[in-house]
Amino acid sequence: MKRLIICLLLSSFLTACAALQPEILTPKVSLTDLRLLNAGLFSQSYRLELNIQNPNAFPLPLNGLTYGLTLNNTPFAKGQANESVLIPSHGEKRLSLNVVSDLGGLLGQLQQWQTLGRSLSYKLDGELSLLNWAPKVPFNYQGNIKLN
Repeated sequence: MKRLIICLLLSSFLTACAALQPEILTPKVSLTDLRLLNAGLFSQSYRLELNIQNPNAFPLPLNGLTYGLTLNNTPFAKGQANESVLIPSHGEKRLSLNVVSDLGGLLGQLQQWQTLGRSLSYKLDGELSLLNWAPKVPFNYQGNIKLN
């Protein structure tokens, strides 16, 4: 009987603690720049500039992210970053990530870029890891970016 009471109390406590965590509105993660850093025979490296907008009334302590980038409906890059940054409430932060693609991906994209006049449609999706927050926060954003 004593174990049952302890289990019920523990269950109630955990439920109350879960209710204390605020609900997180999904941050907007968008691509603001894409630059070629290095072009080798078998791979190319790029710098992605991401802008993360926090719609929440509290800061988000970003502890890392996983992402996938699709350019003109063609998978381009995916990866993860262990960036730690505090995104202010109702504010934004920029994040720079280096990514690598292979030669086949680059050649297909170059043909599309020439056809489309140096503007790309993109899809960026993934998950944000927050410090001291158990579930990851998914994001999914589509947009267009002009290339210099």
